[in-house]
Amino acid sequence: MLVCSESIVKAEQKTLEKLNSRVRVIGLPRQTVNILGINVDRLNLAQSIVTIKTIIKGKHKVFAVFPNVFVLTESRRNDEYKKIINSADLSFADGVPLVWASYLLGRYTGGRVSGADMFLLMNLIAEQEGFSCYYLGGGPGGSEKVIDNFRRQYPRLKIVGNFSPPLGEISQRMNYEIVRKINSAKPNILWVGLGSPRQERWIYSNFGNLDVNVAMGVGAAFDYAAGKKQRAPKWMQITGLEWFYRILFENFTLFWKKKYYAYLWEFMVPVLAQVFRERIRK
Repeated sequence: MLVCSESIVKAEQKTLEKLNSRVRVIGLPRQTVNILGINVDRLNLAQSIVTIKTIIKGKHKVFAVFPNVFVLTESRRNDEYKKIINSADLSFADGVPLVWASYLLGRYTGGRVSGADMFLLMNLIAEQEGFSCYYLGGGPGGSEKVIDNFRRQYPRLKIVGNFSPPLGEISQRMNYEIVRKINSAKPNILWVGLGSPRQERWIYSNFGNLDVNVAMGVGAAFDYAAGKKQRAPKWMQITGLEWFYRILFENFTLFWKKKYYAYLWEFMVPVLAQVFRERIRK
């Protein structure tokens, strides 16, 4: 059962109003930190939620991503994917190592904003504010299980639709039907749980045709909310060991599939080199 006090979010409202941390559509500059070529917003979880609330109430339209170490390393390997991530209006630091990197670079993000935390908290806020939500993804039967659980957990939440695409490539015909169903529902929030990099590519390709306020790719958050997988203990989330828990208790092949073995020389060493270069310049 999710335990959350909206007072935590409200307490950040005044702080957020003093910042120039706004998405481009609101007309004020964002405060970001560039980590290995990827722009990450300097917002903590509460500030991020308040920002999304402001966007919805202002009837704006944004694309939000949650980069972690996998997303950064994949972006370094693929320029097209890097372009997609940097095209997002909001970029939240999902991985603890990104938060550490921002601190070393002297532009601290304010803390981790994981897709899984955002998924639970923002659905609670959506229930309280009357925002409508659509759920796309989660694997076969995944989105159905998510909304079943959310209807019990958030009985007043406006769930306006869901769809679970089959694994693999989405055909053009199916894609057209997915977009048509989403636009017919006109959700304030479109949650996409197709996994990275698939979910970010899908949102990027279809964003211009979507009638939504916020489109967010939250990946494994669907599996946690559906009860398919159990999230790592809090101490492992805080210390940046959530990936290790997933390898041990979910699927050992993630070590190879997500190329965790390469993180030392594809993330840690380049970040330290970036920190060294920037400090030398100062």
